[in-house]
Amino acid sequence: MEHEAKKEVERLLRDGRKSEAINYVRDRFEVSVPDATRLVEAVEIGMVSPSNNNDRGPLPELSRHTAKCGKMYCSTTILVLVTVMCITLAGWLYYRQYKAISGSTLVPGVVVQLEESSDSEAVAPVVEYTWNGKTMRYQSSTYSHPPAYELRESVRLYVNRDDPETIYIDSFTERWLAVVILGVVGAITGSIATIFYRAGRRH
Repeated sequence: MEHEAKKEVERLLRDGRKSEAINYVRDRFEVSVPDATRLVEAVEIGMVSPSNNNDRGPLPELSRHTAKCGKMYCSTTILVLVTVMCITLAGWLYYRQYKAISGSTLVPGVVVQLEESSDSEAVAPVVEYTWNGKTMRYQSSTYSHPPAYELRESVRLYVNRDDPETIYIDSFTERWLAVVILGVVGAITGSIATIFYRAGRRH
């Protein structure tokens, strides 16, 4: 492919159509006008100097350049998708929690058990509370190591009045940790994607 492109550039140069040769390289390999000009001029020099006129010249270099830009574009696209997913999920979790808490009642509770995870390295609190005159228990889905709570520790629970099984412990770990982690990851991947995009534009 590079050999055919080089032959076409040489043909255009021999016909005195250098600007067309530049446009040809630019369109075929999707590079900037300065890069296309540089490569066409390199082919032109090779035509004048037979010792330099071989297939190991500028077009293989252009192929490497194109491949590099392609990889950077692919990486940027993946990072953008990860950023969008993280920010969207963080926003959804925040909205879901906001809607649940806006229709909830704040009730007192006590940590009565620390439930171990499957690998026994983290624990989640089990909270006992009273709802409508009945003693109930709620196990958090948030595991932590070291434990975020102690046995017999007093906590407060948001219990949704329309759906009493929707419960949040009134703490940073329970309410905001997942949102913050997703937001930070989204911000980092978004920043890296911006750097890659600007680097690609410079090439």
